[in-house]
Amino acid sequence: GSSTDIRPDIRREVLAPNAELSPAACNPAAYSIFRKVMGCSSSTEAAAVADVPPQSPTAKKISAGASAGGTEPISEVAEDTAAPACNPVPTATKSPPSLDTHAPQPDFDVKDLGAENRAIIVGDAILRFASLSRRGRDAEDHTKPNQDRFSVSVFSRADSTGSAASAGAGTADDGHAHGHRKRAHSAFFGVYDGHGPHGHHCSRFVQERLPHLLHKDIRHGTASIQHSIHESHTICNDELRASEIIDTYSGTTSISLLVHPDEHDDEATSITISNAGDSRAILGTALPGSDTLRAVPLSKDQTPRRPDEAARCIRHGARILSFGQIDPNYCPADDPDAEAEDPPRVWSKQGHFPGCAFSRSIGDSVAQKLGVHSEPEMLTLKISPSVKVIVLASDGVFDVLENQEVIDICHIYRNDPGHACRAIIQKSHEEWLLNEECEGEEHKANYDDMTVLCVYVGEEDATASAPADGSEQQPKHQQPRKRVRQKTLRHLDEMVEET
Repeated sequence: GSSTDIRPDIRREVLAPNAELSPAACNPAAYSIFRKVMGCSSSTEAAAVADVPPQSPTAKKISAGASAGGTEPISEVAEDTAAPACNPVPTATKSPPSLDTHAPQPDFDVKDLGAENRAIIVGDAILRFASLSRRGRDAEDHTKPNQDRFSVSVFSRADSTGSAASAGAGTADDGHAHGHRKRAHSAFFGVYDGHGPHGHHCSRFVQERLPHLLHKDIRHGTASIQHSIHESHTICNDELRASEIIDTYSGTTSISLLVHPDEHDDEATSITISNAGDSRAILGTALPGSDTLRAVPLSKDQTPRRPDEAARCIRHGARILSFGQIDPNYCPADDPDAEAEDPPRVWSKQGHFPGCAFSRSIGDSVAQKLGVHSEPEMLTLKISPSVKVIVLASDGVFDVLENQEVIDICHIYRNDPGHACRAIIQKSHEEWLLNEECEGEEHKANYDDMTVLCVYVGEEDATASAPADGSEQQPKHQQPRKRVRQKTLRHLDEMVEET
């Protein structure tokens, strides 16, 4: 979310590279910065500081794997044409799935270009939704894949068949027609923000497995919703660890929404938000006597800034330090922007790794030995008439937009979820360019992947008129906000050289 990181590649990536890849192969630019921050004159010296070997054997490659044998997909998901499917079946070897790193990556996932509007009914709640993901940009690596993923899964009734279907496919078993909509037992929406060298494979793995595991648990009906969600995250983390994907310094955050029958009131419908990481869920609630919505946070960013999260990591042997605390010359304490731009990170006492600025995730095997874990924080609420929209988004959106700004945009396009998604992504992109001081110079900019999923509750607003030009109605800012030091690697190099 508005997590306190420096840059996607550095903020969540290891500053000391993993044992399977050489330091330079892991992220040459990030490793170069690490060397400069730590005052190392060579890769060998930097490896000694990081307590990892300066070289390593060539990483093994495997061909693109298929889905688990005999398992039918239960979600309609955002596909990245350059990222092959990951094999969720646990295997003995740990090798990175192959990726065509020479092909330019699309800015938008092909299936997301339309941000198609869809609608279903869960209990007494009509849900209108759409989603969109835009690939971030690295000016020094035009082949960078989109590491964000999202999923929308519609579960049929929790019966013994365990059937499930994609939203909008019109094939939901046990479904009942309601106009052009389908009635479902529950619906699961998720956004997954991958990080690290194999983050795109991690997020895709979770995108495929988490909804399946949750539905499998829910259909038995023997445990509470929150228990099922907790178990699904834990098992998904274990499966990723056992899979062919190298999660040493790679993983994914997960923010999700489950719309389901209330467990204590047969006449009510509830939502359960589950969060592992620093993506975010927010709600737009109607204000009495006003034609505006108020943003209400449904999740708390899980980072070492939170005393409870930091304390857990410290109990597991971690050090919590910012770059500036490691090297005061990097970010002096009297720098007025230091607190916002140089966040505390999780480090091992054995060296300067893993350096992650989040405290929960799925994957990240090294960080999870230091108190970072995959257990989600959860919140369950009944859907009241004042609830109008729920938004899930990666920190590529919330790093540059405030909660209220996102809800304001949603309210403008309340009759068109797809348009709301496009407007949020467009506004986020504009803010990234503004903060990067690259307005009109896209080729120089670096920005994070951006993914948003908007779920409106209720019928369309018959009194709302479609805006003629959305760009003119979106919220404007008087000046660029201060945010995490998420500048380009090139700019970070310059900052280090100047110190």
